Amino acid sequence: MTKLAPQYDPSAIETAIYRRWEDAGVFGADVRSEREPYVIVIPPPNVTAVLHSGHGLNNTLQDVLIRFERMRGREALWLPGTDHAGIATQNMVERALREDEGKTRQDLGREAFLERVWEHVNRTGGTILEQLRAIGCSCDWSRTRFTLDEKYSLAVRRVFVDLHEQGLIYRGQRVIHWCPRCRTSLSDEEAEFVDRDDHLYYIRYRLIDGEKGNGDSTNWVTVATTRPETMFGDVCLVYHPEDERFQEFHNATVEIPLSEVRRPIRTSTVVERDFGTGLLKVTPAHDANDFDIADSLGGFERPVTMDEDARMLDDPRVPEELRGLDRFEAREKILKLLDTAGQLERVDPYSHAVRQCYRCQTIVEPRLSDQWFVKMRPLAEPALKAYREGRLRFVPERWGKVYEHWLMQIRDWNISRQLWWGHRIPAWYCEQCDHITVTMDEPASCEGCGGTVRQDEDVLDTWFSSWLWPFATFAFSKSLGNGIDPLEVVERYGSDAFRFTIVAGAAAGTDMIMDRNDLDGTFAAGRNFANKLWNVGRLILANIGNGSAPDTIDPAHLELADRWILSRCQRTITAITDELQRFRLNDAANEIYHFVWDDLADWYIEQVKPRLYGSADGGDTARAVLRYVFEASLRLLHPIMPFITEQLWESLPGQRDALLAAASWPCASDPLEDEEAEHRFARVQSLVGAVRAVRAEYGVAPGKMVTARVQPASTDALEAFNAEQHTIERLAKIEALSMDGGETDGIGAHQVLPDGSTVFVPLGDAIDVAKECQRLTGELQRLEKQLAGVKSKLDNENFVNRAPGDVVEREREKERSWQEQREALAAKLRVLGC
Repeated sequence: MTKLAPQYDPSAIETAIYRRWEDAGVFGADVRSEREPYVIVIPPPNVTAVLHSGHGLNNTLQDVLIRFERMRGREALWLPGTDHAGIATQNMVERALREDEGKTRQDLGREAFLERVWEHVNRTGGTILEQLRAIGCSCDWSRTRFTLDEKYSLAVRRVFVDLHEQGLIYRGQRVIHWCPRCRTSLSDEEAEFVDRDDHLYYIRYRLIDGEKGNGDSTNWVTVATTRPETMFGDVCLVYHPEDERFQEFHNATVEIPLSEVRRPIRTSTVVERDFGTGLLKVTPAHDANDFDIADSLGGFERPVTMDEDARMLDDPRVPEELRGLDRFEAREKILKLLDTAGQLERVDPYSHAVRQCYRCQTIVEPRLSDQWFVKMRPLAEPALKAYREGRLRFVPERWGKVYEHWLMQIRDWNISRQLWWGHRIPAWYCEQCDHITVTMDEPASCEGCGGTVRQDEDVLDTWFSSWLWPFATFAFSKSLGNGIDPLEVVERYGSDAFRFTIVAGAAAGTDMIMDRNDLDGTFAAGRNFANKLWNVGRLILANIGNGSAPDTIDPAHLELADRWILSRCQRTITAITDELQRFRLNDAANEIYHFVWDDLADWYIEQVKPRLYGSADGGDTARAVLRYVFEASLRLLHPIMPFITEQLWESLPGQRDALLAAASWPCASDPLEDEEAEHRFARVQSLVGAVRAVRAEYGVAPGKMVTARVQPASTDALEAFNAEQHTIERLAKIEALSMDGGETDGIGAHQVLPDGSTVFVPLGDAIDVAKECQRLTGELQRLEKQLAGVKSKLDNENFVNRAPGDVVEREREKERSWQEQREALAAKLRVLGC
């Protein structure tokens, strides 16, 4: 048996325990096993990332499930790996290159730059895997994968080619989300919506023909826009065909402000008549909706007026003084020019959602570009059908509706990225003709004309490779600054404290609140529980560690408390097993917490101390029960707190060479369930709790003994109180407990128990009655003044009618609360005869 240290020190045991698990091969899975498989493929974290609280929560929950199923006898495999993270990794290396050497990737060239990236990844890529080890993740590390592994890359190319051959991948010219900072296109999911306080600019377009009237007011039409810098790419203005305000302008011509370019006025049913003036400028190269409008009208060009850096192009359509300016600088200059020309009618505040790059938070620019796309509708339909038929389910279920909505609204996915780090698109362009060859391996020549070919410069969106993660890992296999660093928590309190806290607080479908400025408070639950478990373990092991506990429990010698804790243990096993199967991990954590802390530590251990230390009979039975319950508790708690449970398990007699990580999951024993024992012991608990409540309410000193007189509500209650009289007296600090009710006159407090039994605790000798009366009277007088003040305020009609509703309601809540407190104080004074 290993001797436990007086204080729990996680740093002294966790590394050694993890090494023992790895050396013993506990985490490895046998693909040829006949046991039922249970597999989790880790959502691969970015290779350049460090662990944050999101990783800690996500991976701890997975580890709980893997350990649970492994202990239940399934062939459990948790496959680890990392993602190459195209934009994030390239940005990181480019930044270092710029800051350290003053160079760009173009200065190095593609091959030399990729060598730099690989050097960086090889140097830092394993960091997060070591961090996952530090929080106890039981992955099969021998199977670690990377999304740029050679065999993984082969799978990515194979899928790209297959989808292309099926017509599901195509190259087309569409308006995409463009990040001028990262200089790459983004998918809908990578261009995140953010609310922005902006302006709506009302700009006058001069009518060229079909002018009406003689004054300036009728020689213009006004268009509202949030992006005046795009107007040089306008191809027409449109209004709703049923909008009577613009019927006379149909097929009229306008001149783009600050330009001599002329454009027609057309109609489109997609125009929102209530937005702006009801007249919409159509800029098909810089707005996805405008692209669709222009396409439906037909016959329009698609002029691009900004470059890849979102600067105004050197183009005849763009006024010379604006060329080369950043889009936002150009906007300010355009507004001044419009105002001078009398073409800026007005500017209104306007709040709307705009998209920004998920990596650098730059406002994205919609931009016409040739890109590769995946047709998503044919892929989404089978997934949608699987959900609607119940073959796919979500925990919690409400996320299913989010999934359904997403699939119903899905658009074609832009999968090409203007990066160098990633899976290069397996497409080759002919230098002599327009043919594109898509194939697994580099072709020697164009398959159409035999000409020379060059490979596409772009790489695939990281998620195009990541979505294959659950398949590619077996097809070929035998940043934010606002979160909590889990390793900081592990260093302070240990992995188990971190794991328990986040699991216990992670109710399905809800967010966790973690205060990085108060780690002590945030992780107090896990830290305190680990210390409690350690101290409970030391006490139990001190009594059974010498092998004095019998190997079996003799039912003939069980007392009420023994039967109660054994029954509670069976119910706990059943409940936790069910909760883990239903992915209610927080409920499982809280269930074992209350069983260990409340049932085992606060009640059973306190009850059996006289038997353990020789002042009462039944010591061997108590030790046998303690060993059984403690072993079961360690098994139940192991998936959540693997390190401390492994250390305590190792200290059990006969368990030195047997790892808890490889032990079986406990099964409930029907014969040990005892509803009668639970019911009877609950009476004992309620009586002790009632006396403790009286002591606390009336300020009885902690070391002061009291007397108590009980009137049992039934014979069963009387038997329960008699069986555990010494326990009741010891835990409630009662020097004399009478079971017949007796005389209950005089100064004292009554309590009614849930079963109808009553208890009277005399207080005359337990407290200084006169002093307590004085204290309570003072509290009551203070409360009366507060009540008078709030009542006066609520009786004032001006306050009630003019103050905000929530302010009035808060005052009424104060009144209700203080009235309840006044009644409670008055009742105490009556009890004490004040």
